[in-house]
Amino acid sequence: MAITFQLPFPIAIGASTRVANLIGSRLPQAAKVAAMVAMVAATVVGLMNATLLASLTSFIPSVFTRDVEVLDAAANALPVCAALQIFDALASNLNGILRGLGRQAIGSYVGLVAFYVVGLPISFGTGIGLEWGLPGLWTGPVTGLAVVSVVEAVFIYCTSWQRACEEATQRDLQEGFVDE
Repeated sequence: MAITFQLPFPIAIGASTRVANLIGSRLPQAAKVAAMVAMVAATVVGLMNATLLASLTSFIPSVFTRDVEVLDAAANALPVCAALQIFDALASNLNGILRGLGRQAIGSYVGLVAFYVVGLPISFGTGIGLEWGLPGLWTGPVTGLAVVSVVEAVFIYCTSWQRACEEATQRDLQEGFVDE
């Protein structure tokens, strides 16, 4: 799973930097466009990763082991992990956009609730309670990332990009980065 994060994460870093630069330059419309472009790129990468994992459910585990039980467990979990790729790419980029807006605290609060209040109980409930095993345990993180994606997307959609520019200017003035 760590290798599939190597594409969405740099997109998120680029989005964060670009949005922050445009917000700091007082170009709210350009920042909004940059955020949308990053989300399209994240969606494409997430779908590509999901397709790759979903189509290679038997091959990927066989590269690492010949143990039949491990192969079966991994092959059963990979479709759930494939779904995770889409939400992981989206959440990563939404967090990057929030960083660029200077609103990273929103992402931390949303993540805390999504993973510990929503995802963890779902993992235990499906993985252990419903005895879904490994796919059930992965259902919690997928659900948590879905919650993060939806909540942060709504927050960013409702963001006043002009006000974000004004808040960035105020922060710069408070820190002494610019002259009044």
